[in-house]
Amino acid sequence: MSSVIDLGGISPNDSVVVLKAMGKKQKDKLVKFKQKFIENCIKSKGISEKDATGIWEYIESFAEYGFNKSHAISYAILSYICAWMKLYYPLEWVAGVLSNASKDDFKIMYQHWDSFLQKPDVIFSKDTYFIDDSIKKVVMPLSGVNGVGDSALDAIIRGQPYSSFEDFYTRIEKRKVNKGIILNLIFAGCFDRFKPIEVSENKFRKELVNKFIGLKHKNKKPTKQERESDAELIREVDSMTRGRILMKEIELLNFTAFDYHSYYKDKMTEVARNMFGKEAKKPSEILNYKDKTEVVIGGAVESIEYKPIKSGKFIGKERAIIRFTNQGGAVEVVIFPWTLEQDDKAGGGLRKIKDLTPMIIKGTVSIWNGNFSVIFKEGLQLA
Repeated sequence: MSSVIDLGGISPNDSVVVLKAMGKKQKDKLVKFKQKFIENCIKSKGISEKDATGIWEYIESFAEYGFNKSHAISYAILSYICAWMKLYYPLEWVAGVLSNASKDDFKIMYQHWDSFLQKPDVIFSKDTYFIDDSIKKVVMPLSGVNGVGDSALDAIIRGQPYSSFEDFYTRIEKRKVNKGIILNLIFAGCFDRFKPIEVSENKFRKELVNKFIGLKHKNKKPTKQERESDAELIREVDSMTRGRILMKEIELLNFTAFDYHSYYKDKMTEVARNMFGKEAKKPSEILNYKDKTEVVIGGAVESIEYKPIKSGKFIGKERAIIRFTNQGGAVEVVIFPWTLEQDDKAGGGLRKIKDLTPMIIKGTVSIWNGNFSVIFKEGLQLA
């Protein structure tokens, strides 16, 4: 582009046309610029006609494969540099990549790099990813928690560090860090560093909500509406199962690379064995199983969508397609129309399956046209 602009007097807009023509090997589109290029080289640059023609032919030859070659070389060099950084400076690599990742990209990346990451923390987290040398991990920013905007983020960072939840609540600017943001921080685990060792995460977060309501009403008499709203919140939180609290954390942090087998120790073993006669495996453990093998898997619903069948005797009827995940591994689970219809008659439990629902699923492996999936037979929702 610089060559045709500087030497040939071709406009910047037309230089883009030249570039695209080269990229698509469209020599016919380059011809109309040839004479103008040569004439400008002679008149404006004092280049001989022979040399000007030679330069143009060199540029034109680039359309053969040069554009593709330049990209191949650039990507090869970039790939080598990235691989070198990833091997020798993994923390810096992860921090750099995640700082420029979208939320959708982050979900995929977290599943591979969760061992490098420290979840958001009100004491350490800033407005971007950074490396904490003391724990050799990349600390996630508070902006990674849904609902935490720039003004709240600035207010929290300005007040760091905090010695306790009470210290945080006492000193924080309530105008910028409101009730909704504080609840999101609680359920995202941002205060978990203050948790006593003997107390479980779900119990600690419930206690924090109660403590938050108490501090909120300590120096200010609440209105009737506030009392009723807060009382309803406490009732709701007190009734939350550990599974629902886990789901809340996943919703707020946008990733699902948890080990559900570890989290649901009792249900993933006892219930699976009692209900299905065998222990539940993780999706990654069944990917090499043969067609028609009966399996029991445990994990969570990353996504569920209903699609109509396009051919055959069940054309037009809905089937459910679930992306089922656990600790980074995933498998497709298909619920066929006849199973959905039978379940609808029995009360419709399958229709209540939502994203992030933890489950144990029994089914059979299906390998069709190289695609691996599990055909759903039975399932148990855990939360």
